[in-house]
Amino acid sequence: MPSDKISVIVFDLGNVLLPFDYKIAINKLNIIETGLGEKFINFYQNNYLLAPNLR
Repeated sequence: MPSDKISVIVFDLGNVLLPFDYKIAINKLNIIETGLGEKFINFYQNNYLLAPNLR
C-alpha cells in the first residue's frame, strides 16, 4: 500500500484553535536581520486592531 504524503496549512486567527508563541517567530526573524522581529510586531500591532499584547 503506497503511503500518501498529506500537507496541511492551518490559519488560526487570534490563537483560537492553536496557541501561537510569537517569541519563536520574533527570534527567527531576528536571526535573519537584527531587529526584524520587533519591526514585525510593531507593524502587526499598528495594523491589526485586535492584536493582543504579543511580547
